[in-house]
Amino acid sequence: MLLTGFSEGVIFFSPITMPKEVKMQTDIEIIGIKEVTELYGFSRKEATRLLNTRGCPVLPRTSGQPYRIVKEEFETWLRTRRC
Repeated sequence: MLLTGFSEGVIFFSPITMPKEVKMQTDIEIIGIKEVTELYGFSRKEATRLLNTRGCPVLPRTSGQPYRIVKEEFETWLRTRRC
């Protein structure tokens, strides 16, 4: 992997040599529990239960912080989960 330059502690990679694992996605939509209830028709209690389910793609949080969910991953998880 070639480093093409340094600028204030930031390393720049050449797009040709960038590993596949570093591929950036710029159109990620992050939603909260309110959007989950509005988009999918769950009550707040149902949404909270789902978001606390093992395997649910919720971004890491500490107690008391709001839920943050990657919309695309959550939709995929909803489609593939067993009832």
